Amino acid sequence: MIRRLIALQGKDEIVLESIMSVFSEILVANHAVEVSDLVNGKKYFINEPGSKVGKKNPEFRSKLNGMYYCVEVKKPKLISHMKGRKKPLHIPARAKLEIMDKDNTTFPRDNPIKDFLDSAQSKFEAYVSEYPDDYRLLFIMWDNHMFEPISSLLHPYQGLLTEGPFNRNNNNNAIRYPLIDGIVIVSHLHNFTTALLEEPFIDEIIHAFQYKRGHPLHAFIQNPYGRPVPREFIEVFECIPEEHFHIFADYSITDFVHWHRV
Repeated sequence: MIRRLIALQGKDEIVLESIMSVFSEILVANHAVEVSDLVNGKKYFINEPGSKVGKKNPEFRSKLNGMYYCVEVKKPKLISHMKGRKKPLHIPARAKLEIMDKDNTTFPRDNPIKDFLDSAQSKFEAYVSEYPDDYRLLFIMWDNHMFEPISSLLHPYQGLLTEGPFNRNNNNNAIRYPLIDGIVIVSHLHNFTTALLEEPFIDEIIHAFQYKRGHPLHAFIQNPYGRPVPREFIEVFECIPEEHFHIFADYSITDFVHWHRV
């Protein structure tokens, strides 16, 4: 990780996005080590598991409460999108809305999420041949606008994990991701930005690589086409389960947000 960070040069947004991508992997891996089972007296953590030459591997393999699992971590490019959120109309998912003023509308970031699902499915295809019984989790990094990825995945109109997703093959059949058991959406990118700007954190943390304690929590989504993920994972990775999303405005499936600036 240090070598990857050292290799990054420049001060533009592309470099900043790359820095936060490395930070994202460190955050999730660090927490996985903290909660890992001991195997032969050591925390069980395997970086980029898989022995098949030329095959894609997930980020890591670990063990929790006697259960092995692997993780793939993804982070979207959000800096320019964050700037666009200043527009009055904000659409987090594809919905049946007639948009009159496109210049003043923030559109969904569901295409990167689709790409993340495609990539994770591809990596897990090679992984299952060696570790067929492991649980397989996709971690998607986001900031505190959690309704964006949640709506992109679960919106009833064309959500990526619904019965009628916009992601389809050449025969117009819905594309499923059966090798992804669950998705954890990690609300933390705003903390990386805060740390790089040397500003005070707004969440209940004291440094950029502290996996959250207390609210706001991360979000867990069970893939309806994957295997049921045990409750222990949801609790250890400090997630709000899907059945409680409606209680919190920032986690609710949303058609649109109309921002009124004061």
